[in-house]
Amino acid sequence: MEGVLESEACASALTNPPDRTDVRVIATTWHPVFRLPTQTTERAPSNTRSRRWRNDGEGNLMRRTITAPRDDGSATTISRTVGMDLGHAGPVATATDPTARSRRTAITPDDDPDVGRRGNLRA
Repeated sequence: MEGVLESEACASALTNPPDRTDVRVIATTWHPVFRLPTQTTERAPSNTRSRRWRNDGEGNLMRRTITAPRDDGSATTISRTVGMDLGHAGPVATATDPTARSRRTAITPDDDPDVGRRGNLRA
């Protein structure tokens, strides 16, 4: 919580946050294994803003989604998602931006005869 005045008790402010624009309350949900957030939620001017992260079994970021109010005063929300697919050796093989454009990266396979090229970007 940010923006609590000295005259306000922290314990009561956490259970019943002041209704002022300078007070920022963020609720975080953590991954059960890794020290990584899986979701955050905070108040926004006309709605709530949330961020969600999805990780693979090794903790690598696979997808990030942000849902926030539109700036048009309609009180509706918009979501933007960025996704990443890891290649067999770990580097990002495919990335998708919020406008759904995708970029694919060619990665040298793990069984390439040239040991120094394995897992690296292909020329």
